[in-house]
Amino acid sequence: MATPIAISALPAAPQADYDLDLRSLEPYLAIDEDGDPVLVLRDGDTVVVLEFGLGGHALLAAIDATAKLSATVGQYTEMLHEMRNRESRA
Repeated sequence: MATPIAISALPAAPQADYDLDLRSLEPYLAIDEDGDPVLVLRDGDTVVVLEFGLGGHALLAAIDATAKLSATVGQYTEMLHEMRNRESRA
C-alpha cells in the first residue's frame, strides 16, 4: 500500500470551471459521434465527457493520462476513507 498523503501537503485547488458532486456522480462509458469510446461523468447537473482525440501519439498520451487519473482517484478514495475513519473514532 502506498504511503498516505497528508491533506495539509496538498496545494490549494484552482478555481473550477465546473463542479461535479461525487455523492451523485455517475461515471459510464459511451460512444461519441465518431464511434470512439469516451468516459462520461454526470452528476445530475453537469456532464463532462473525457475523450482521447485522434489516434497515434494522442492515443498513447490518452492512455498515460487515463492511468494517472485512475491512480489519482485511488489516492483520493484512500483519503476519503481515512477522513471517515477519523470521524468515526471521534
